[in-house]
Amino acid sequence: EGKTGAPVFTIPEDVLTGKTRLRLKIDWNSKNPCGNPSPTNPIGGNNGTIIDYSIDIQAKSTATTSTINFPESIVNGALTVKAGDKDITNGEEVANGTELTIIATPAEGYILDYLEVNNVTLTGNTYTVTEDAVITVGFAKKAVGEENKAVTIPKSQIGNYSGTAYRLEFPEILLGDRDGGDTDRKGKSFTISTWVNFAELTGSKNEGTGDGTVIMGHGAQAHMNHNGSVFLCAKPNGKLYLGGGENNITGRDLNADITIDTWMYLTIVYDNDAQSVSVYKDGMILETVEMGHQLNLFNDDPAIFYVGGVMFSGMCDEFQYFNKALTSDDVLTAYNDPKGIDGLTALYDFNSIAEGTTGQFENKIKSSDKADIKATFNKYTTSTVWTGNELVSGKVTEFAPTFADGRNMTVLPTYYTVTLPMEVANGILTVMNGNTSLTAGDNQVEKDAELTITATPAEGYILDYLKINDTPLTESTYTVTEDVAITVAFSKEPAKATAKAIHIPTNSGNTQYQFRFDDLVLGEHKNGTNNNWSNGIVDKGDYRARNFTMSAWVRPLNSTGDLFGHAQKSFYGAEGTFAVRINANNQLVLKARAWVNGSQCDGIQEIVSDVTLDINEWAFLTVAVDDDARSIKLYKNGVLLSTGDLSATKNGTEAHGIGLLADECIFFAGNGSSSCDVDEIQVWSKTLNTEEIATSMNGYINAPENLVAFYKFDENSIENIPNQGTGGTCDANLVSGTSAYDPSVWGDVYTCSPIQATLVDGHILPKFAINYVSETEHGSFVIKNGNNVITPGSEVAQYTMLTVEATPAEGYQVKSIKVNDTEIEGNTFIVNGESTVSVEFTDKLTINYTVSGVGTFTVIDENDPENPFNSGDQFDKNTSITMVLAAGEGYEISSFIVNGEEQKESINAAGVYTIANCQTDLNIDVVFAKKLFSVTFSSNDFGTLTVKQNNVNIESSTAVEYGTELTVIATPNANATLSVFTINGADKLAEIQNTLKMNIIVSEELDIQAEFTTISRTITCNIIGNGSVKITDAKDNVYENGVASIPDGSNITLTFIPEDGYQLNDFKYDGDSMFEDIIDDQFNFIADEDYTFDVVFTKITSLQNTSEDAVSVRYESGMLYVEGMNAGDKLDIYDITGKYIETSTLAATNVIDLANGCYLVRISLGNTIKTVKFIKR
Repeated sequence: EGKTGAPVFTIPEDVLTGKTRLRLKIDWNSKNPCGNPSPTNPIGGNNGTIIDYSIDIQAKSTATTSTINFPESIVNGALTVKAGDKDITNGEEVANGTELTIIATPAEGYILDYLEVNNVTLTGNTYTVTEDAVITVGFAKKAVGEENKAVTIPKSQIGNYSGTAYRLEFPEILLGDRDGGDTDRKGKSFTISTWVNFAELTGSKNEGTGDGTVIMGHGAQAHMNHNGSVFLCAKPNGKLYLGGGENNITGRDLNADITIDTWMYLTIVYDNDAQSVSVYKDGMILETVEMGHQLNLFNDDPAIFYVGGVMFSGMCDEFQYFNKALTSDDVLTAYNDPKGIDGLTALYDFNSIAEGTTGQFENKIKSSDKADIKATFNKYTTSTVWTGNELVSGKVTEFAPTFADGRNMTVLPTYYTVTLPMEVANGILTVMNGNTSLTAGDNQVEKDAELTITATPAEGYILDYLKINDTPLTESTYTVTEDVAITVAFSKEPAKATAKAIHIPTNSGNTQYQFRFDDLVLGEHKNGTNNNWSNGIVDKGDYRARNFTMSAWVRPLNSTGDLFGHAQKSFYGAEGTFAVRINANNQLVLKARAWVNGSQCDGIQEIVSDVTLDINEWAFLTVAVDDDARSIKLYKNGVLLSTGDLSATKNGTEAHGIGLLADECIFFAGNGSSSCDVDEIQVWSKTLNTEEIATSMNGYINAPENLVAFYKFDENSIENIPNQGTGGTCDANLVSGTSAYDPSVWGDVYTCSPIQATLVDGHILPKFAINYVSETEHGSFVIKNGNNVITPGSEVAQYTMLTVEATPAEGYQVKSIKVNDTEIEGNTFIVNGESTVSVEFTDKLTINYTVSGVGTFTVIDENDPENPFNSGDQFDKNTSITMVLAAGEGYEISSFIVNGEEQKESINAAGVYTIANCQTDLNIDVVFAKKLFSVTFSSNDFGTLTVKQNNVNIESSTAVEYGTELTVIATPNANATLSVFTINGADKLAEIQNTLKMNIIVSEELDIQAEFTTISRTITCNIIGNGSVKITDAKDNVYENGVASIPDGSNITLTFIPEDGYQLNDFKYDGDSMFEDIIDDQFNFIADEDYTFDVVFTKITSLQNTSEDAVSVRYESGMLYVEGMNAGDKLDIYDITGKYIETSTLAATNVIDLANGCYLVRISLGNTIKTVKFIKR
């Protein structure tokens, strides 16, 4: 067509999608370019041609946006979707063509399992939106012992004008900085090693130059080419090749072949001293190149160490960096296990991406000064490609790698350095990692390893401190989570002052002696006042503690008087609040008073123990008062001897606790002619238990919180001995004085003053050897006195409390701790003789359970249901335990405690509770309690219904236990009878009617109903005229006229209600008018029989206005006739004075009995009343 430009054509819209053939003719000079081929005009003769194209035509969506969907809740990791800096939310629409960045971050201990878009694995971490996209992700648990992972490094994609490649990069700072000082990168030896696996061998066309697949080395980050300070390649023929720019190494082939799909360990060693580079494969040296000068490092900044590069296609499993030149032996050792090699600065295993990153990896050597240096998987893109597949001046972007299975090995754990002091003076520091003892200096220890640390002082020394990273260690175990330095120091045990005792002399003539201190340590007390008791309520007037304990190391020198106690300040030898003495048989005796009310404190029954205290025998005596429990207890050397009852006096009078006297009082030692030596006195503001008393026997350096009075004596304890307890200032003294009668108190008053005490030697406790029987196979243990470890065979003072700290081996636990073959509770014991301690470990778990009440409790192994467990049985860890609970008839599950926690609500409807894969011992308490049922009852007003439990009335709606017997009593009122009796709606009248009493055993909810009835009375009102009568009782019950329904004896009110225009004219009973008894239209009476009344309502009118034409009246022969009178009408006859005579409803009324005279007749005819006069003759 004469056009010489590039041909342009339009694809018709109706062309089907798919591949279509297109033929293009090019004819430069043809006069008829469109056809008519002829032999004289060949297209080729004009340098023309015919070109056939195959065009793939595809449909393109006209949609402009697409919806992005992904899970909102992800387990074991997180998913972030971004468009640029904008976070994309689930269900959000984005414009087609948008590039999304998709980052999957595993949680700690997990790795990425898959990341897919529309069920296609995502390569990298970007995705360009062209359609609706569903993103799915999964993470897999990374466990020690699983096959480790490797990073896949894709093959470079190189065109004429662009290139894309990938590699793992490691910052050059591993080697050093560029500051020119000691830390500068130059002049330092190093070793790099990696595990790689080739997918294929590729290279440029110039195979002979050695520029094939780049594997590893050091060079510029901006270039990805066959160059670097030092680098290792694989040629297309499978030979390894070593090179180095900057005149370092003339490229040379190495005598080693590459095998596809095989893991190999490659190492480059630069020795700065020898100025040489060595290459190793699988721990064996290939060649050493003597450079004759220091390695010239590329000056490009940044420079990097790397694995992978141009043309590399394969995987990298691990990269190791050593800050020195490894020897051949070192390399071979590192080939098997690098962590034991000195100089290992960085190790990257590529098992999981560092948290919060796209493609970075943590350095696993946490003890290294380069621990925070991360490796990065980078994508390299460039528009500059040199000949020989050289990529230069590229852009480096962190990229999400694809993982593959690594070489077959155990995942390397993270190691930390545990540093122990090189020397320990005056003691021994032992640090155990399992069964391995750590040595002085640095030790490499796996993360989360549990160390057992013991510090044992030498004889005459005590532990001063034991620290982890300068923080005091408070337990014997430590879990390693960082580099740690353990330090320890022992100090010389302070010289103990010789224990001294106060000597209390016996009386001398009239002079009496006593060691005493004020009882103000128990709290405020106003002398002469005490509490008051009022029906269980204590009116406080005295604020001294009623729960308290007094202990003393005491040695009796005679058997008279009291050794110690609490008494009135002003009286010597009097009966105080309490006292301990010995009798003539040297038996220990406890005396005490109990509080009745106010100042009344009477003695309780004296308690004589079977245990003796000999003269000159030292003993630790204790009196523990539990006012809440109304008890007082006596102990000797921590052993309970006897218990006194403070709820009653010896005369049987009710009492309410300890009888602290209202007088001003003191605690004392030596009273009433007693002579004794006292070494130590303790007063506590609480009731000590047996274990606490045993612990207190060895005294204290620093007083615990509730030890309000504490006196221990030395050479300076002569007078005004200060309180070392927590109860404030309260000096103690030995006093002497005399007693003289004082009439104001009707007794002898003790007048005394402090004197200097005579000191004698105090008690000396014997020491006993402590022996170990150790089972090291399944665990170990140490015995401690406080924080100090007791070495086997060491001697410890009697009454010392020791702690056994046991460390089971993995999978085991402590089964029992025994002292002298007797199992102890807990892990502490009191030394009371030579002690041999043994600990038994077990890999079994134990189940113990108690069941109370009526019901069944069964425990089974889900895999062995035919053999239920008994309490005390053992079972394997990870056993799934099923418990079945069934309450007996009338019982229910009241509580179900499993290892201290209530689990009743967790029992399913079938009564089953399950523990899957049980990991701990089980201690179970099951309580079946009787069900409670509500008992309700009621009756009407003509009687009462009573329900008794144990002869005590209960109220309606009371909750009563299953099986309880109740007595039901029905009591009718006078003239009433029980007519209805039901229980839960069932008629039970026949069972109770004769005796009006019955017993019921409760087994369900009860509703008891009773009705009583009385004799029914009838009230009949004969009403004449227009009106009505309302019949009611005192409770406003309304009764029907003429019906027998009114209870006998009811108080009845008749209310008269005339209609409009009418009035009550008369009210009669038995012919007599009671009209005058009506008050306010009401008449009241008692319905004690049947009654009939006549009630007359009349129209409000007068006689002269009454029509005389309506009726006619005539008298004839003793009969009175009324003409016009109909049924329902009536007549009333009155004498001439108005006195009522009689009433008749007959038209012919017999009046023959009337005396002769004049009478009035009032006739009621419907609504008409007419009065006429007649004369009887």
